Amino acid sequence: MSRQGSALRAARRIQGIQDSALALEGRRAELIRQIGTATSREVLIPKMERAGLHEPSESENTQLRVDSAAKGGGR
Repeated sequence: MSRQGSALRAARRIQGIQDSALALEGRRAELIRQIGTATSREVLIPKMERAGLHEPSESENTQLRVDSAAKGGGR
C-alpha cells in the first residue's frame, strides 16, 4: 500500500506541475502578444507624435549590426 500511495502522490504532483507549466506557457504567449502590440508601429508612432517626435526618414535611419561574439558568448 505504501508504494501505491507514494505513486498516487507523485502522479498528483506531476499533474500539478504539468498544469502549472501549461498555465505559464499560456501566460508567456499572452505577454509576447502584448509586447508585440505595444511595440507595433500603430501604437508607437502616435505616441512619438504626441511627444513631438517624427517618424525618421530613410536617411535618418542607421542600421547597426551586432557581432554574435560580442553578445556575451551566447547565453
